Amino acid sequence: NDLTVITSQVLDYALSKGSQDNMTMILINLRKGETADKEVAQREEEWVSKYIKPAVDEVVAELEEENQTE
Repeated sequence: NDLTVITSQVLDYALSKGSQDNMTMILINLRKGETADKEVAQREEEWVSKYIKPAVDEVVAELEEENQTE
């Protein structure tokens, strides 16, 4: 399964960088599923744009900043 492969690769990468701490990884699949209600789909898309995307962007920016200082 793709999520298993991705998880293994990310954790292997962390280990290759010398990480010795406990590691936890959470993957969230946000692909749109089929829906009969376009209004519900629109609210979900707005929710992802308002809450999820900014949080992910913040984490990515922090990681990029950390990588630049190394």
